[in-house]
Amino acid sequence: MALASLGLASLLASFSPLSAQSENTQAGSAPGRAAIIELNTSIDSVVANFLERGIGDATNDGAQFLIILLDTPGGSLDATRDIVREIFESEIPVVVFVSPAGARAASAGTFVAAAAHVAAMSPATSIGAASPVRFDGRDLDTTLKAKVTEDAVAFIQSIAEERNSLAGRQVRNSDALAETVRDASAFSHQGALDVGIIDLIADNTTDLLSKLDGMRITLNSGQEVVLATDGITTYEISPNFFERFVDFIASPTLAFLLLAVGGTGIIVELWNPGLFIPAIIGFIALGIAVLALVNLPANWLGLGLIILAMALFYFETQAPGFGVFGLGGAISFVFGGLLLFGDLTSGERSLPGGGTTEINLVAFIGVSAGLFACMAATFWFLREAKKAPQYVTPTALSEVVGKIGRATTDLNPGESGSVHVVDEDWSAEADQPISKGESVIVEEVDGFTVKVAKAPLHKQTARTSSTNKGDQNDSVF
Repeated sequence: MALASLGLASLLASFSPLSAQSENTQAGSAPGRAAIIELNTSIDSVVANFLERGIGDATNDGAQFLIILLDTPGGSLDATRDIVREIFESEIPVVVFVSPAGARAASAGTFVAAAAHVAAMSPATSIGAASPVRFDGRDLDTTLKAKVTEDAVAFIQSIAEERNSLAGRQVRNSDALAETVRDASAFSHQGALDVGIIDLIADNTTDLLSKLDGMRITLNSGQEVVLATDGITTYEISPNFFERFVDFIASPTLAFLLLAVGGTGIIVELWNPGLFIPAIIGFIALGIAVLALVNLPANWLGLGLIILAMALFYFETQAPGFGVFGLGGAISFVFGGLLLFGDLTSGERSLPGGGTTEINLVAFIGVSAGLFACMAATFWFLREAKKAPQYVTPTALSEVVGKIGRATTDLNPGESGSVHVVDEDWSAEADQPISKGESVIVEEVDGFTVKVAKAPLHKQTARTSSTNKGDQNDSVF
């Protein structure tokens, strides 16, 4: 009997590690690592894409959980929705830590913190003030503001309810979070803890890891994770080169400048086919501009007007002197620039702190004035070129031989002068003296210089008769 009891105890002991492992799947027997992402900028589509990639990398790296060090003034509501969705779908716990001292989870940051599996704050930090506004920071119209505000309230309350449901208790105060949206309320670190917006207060990352140890987290998949942070190591996930590049170019002013440069480069190539360099620069600039625009709240009508302006500028060069295409291009370009990030309908929904989404006025005026000056100069040169004498082609040069003209200067052997032949002035040389006004005949063409001699008398007479006949014909009209 004793042996049987001992055998049963040994069997149970052998299964106990498996039971512990099933309960603490993510923690495992070893604490492993925790990934850290630092977010200290406005929330936009670039940040949302980075966080999506960061959560995926942390999961693939086998990190036990991810810490987001948050310090943001706010940002885009659409980008915030994307981040919240990624946090809910994460296969590892996501901890949002508003830190260091002086940091804030304002506006969009409130939604991100509320969605986290664990929300924490450092002393001397704040959270809240999440009322929706337009992208340009102005207040929404009264009717629209009521609709958008209630939509945002419903969104943040649904986040709180989902977190409470998974935890089996209230971990997010739905009413307090709704107050941050409806009344733009803000809370200090202690106030947020007291009303139930966050889970804990930690002095720093080390203190946070200590307080996370043993905490039970239920993921949206239903899996329960027990955090084990004793001896855990951390590593940082940073933006890669492409994400830094997109973040740099995602500027309304820079996007507008790239559009102007790109369009001008392509027009120059169309004016002078075969240069290649303007076309290469133009296509690269346009490609970067489009990349910037897809990461900004761009108005595609504005982009269409700018493209139309470039097309009209090109048409003006093909019919110089008329002016309608050039004027239309200038008007289209100005309106396109003004509407590129403008609001034509009810306004894009945003949250405070999203940064400027307007083109710098000085840059807009400077780029427009520079472009118009270049176009005006080009039109002037084209018109002047059209007025200039048209030189004959090498094929037509041979046709000048044998034609009768007159000397417009005295011609002496060994010296260069000029003659008028076939309605053109030519540089001329002669082997005999020829006085100004005498008739000459072209004997040879050397480049753009003609060699002439005195015209025979009968050809001069024929030319004179032809001229008189032409004069008679002219008098009829």
